[in-house]
Amino acid sequence: MAEEMEKLFKKGEAAAAIADVIEILNLCGKSMAEVIDEVPSEAEIKEQFAKFDDARIKAVEVSNDCLHDLDEANGTLDSLKPDVNSDVLAEISQLQTQIAEAMDDVIGTIEGYGGKVEPIG
Repeated sequence: MAEEMEKLFKKGEAAAAIADVIEILNLCGKSMAEVIDEVPSEAEIKEQFAKFDDARIKAVEVSNDCLHDLDEANGTLDSLKPDVNSDVLAEISQLQTQIAEAMDDVIGTIEGYGGKVEPIG
């Protein structure tokens, strides 16, 4: 989807904005993958609480950063809407749907790790 969007914007500010959105999405996915592990067993947590709690805190921090980045990407796409044709507008809407789903997943991750979701917007 993101690559299709990039092809629709060959030059100008829209192309730069789409490239920024794609970069945000890629970095967010990479960051989340680096810190999110399988949840350890209760026994493992009790044995190595400090280690697992540090990892949990880091996962919540990275997830909140990702949530803000996704919100920014969504705003970038919103700013493009007035200046695009209906085909591109449909592509933007699909990408924004995917971003909204990713944001829901990130919020679930934060809550699942017992963290606080930072306000966005």
